Amino acid sequence: MTWQGPDADAFRAAVRGRIGGRGRAVAEDLSARAQELDRDAQEQEEASDGGDGASADGTDGGPENPEERNKFWWFEDGFAPFWGKTADLQDDIPLGREVYTFDNVDQEDIGNCLALAYLATIAKQDPEFIQNHIKRVDKEKHEVILYDSAGNPTTYTVTGDVLRTGVRGQDGNQNWMTIYEAALIQAGLLDENGEYASQRGGTSFAQAVTGSSGTVRWDGGGYDQSRPSFEQFAQEITSGQPTILGTRSMAGSDDLARSQGVEPLQLVENHAYMVDSVNDDGTITIVNPWGAGDLDGKNEDGAHRMTITKEQYQLYFDAVYSAKKPSEWKR
Repeated sequence: MTWQGPDADAFRAAVRGRIGGRGRAVAEDLSARAQELDRDAQEQEEASDGGDGASADGTDGGPENPEERNKFWWFEDGFAPFWGKTADLQDDIPLGREVYTFDNVDQEDIGNCLALAYLATIAKQDPEFIQNHIKRVDKEKHEVILYDSAGNPTTYTVTGDVLRTGVRGQDGNQNWMTIYEAALIQAGLLDENGEYASQRGGTSFAQAVTGSSGTVRWDGGGYDQSRPSFEQFAQEITSGQPTILGTRSMAGSDDLARSQGVEPLQLVENHAYMVDSVNDDGTITIVNPWGAGDLDGKNEDGAHRMTITKEQYQLYFDAVYSAKKPSEWKR
């Protein structure tokens, strides 16, 4: 029988956290030292050329790559120590329409991929809905509206500390998901460590965020064959339904895939992938909530964005999670 649910994801993320947290802390310490040297060098350069800090082409001298990851997140977190559990909630978290994209999700070290995937896919379908359910009310203080099992709204206040190893944006800073993650903890859907508080099939996240229930359909090896066909799945995506794919808890070998005429994929086992689009060639694009890189930035544990075929869908994925269409959400 296939091991269902997010347990293995939580275990894997904990291991990633033990390895990645220490390594990242060392890197940040070195970066902090380098920052001072870089600042001194820039001051010397400006003094020698008489410049005013702007670049020669008239720009403001900002980073060449605006998506470059922030190497100094510890400063933005209120100098949170790398061995600590919490960080200060940042005061300048962007909440504009442009931030609600799949590429602005970095799960970091907590095993809550399904919760984040639901947030991202819901936000993709209707960014304005999320904007209307999250707002800054004061310095380092936000409010989030979530719904109970009966569809009744409750406002949660997020202020003070948040999880240091929780979800981030693509630049390494806290983002709108950081605030939602904290609200889901208050609502009891995530535990105090940001991991799953119960095994309710994951559909409770759709209910909490939209006020309308979600669904999960399995390919359970004989006892549950409710997973939709590839064609039906593609229709649901194009209709605007937020959808997520769950990988099997034990992926088949590359040799097994080739023996069935399937191109092997490098995927994370028992993990949630956000579904982005149906492509002209009939493939489907999925996105890993781990972000644009894994622990060492080389994507060795699964690419960030990839396309899958019908055969790969059937071989590698055993669960389809869905939220209802935006027209059925509570307003």
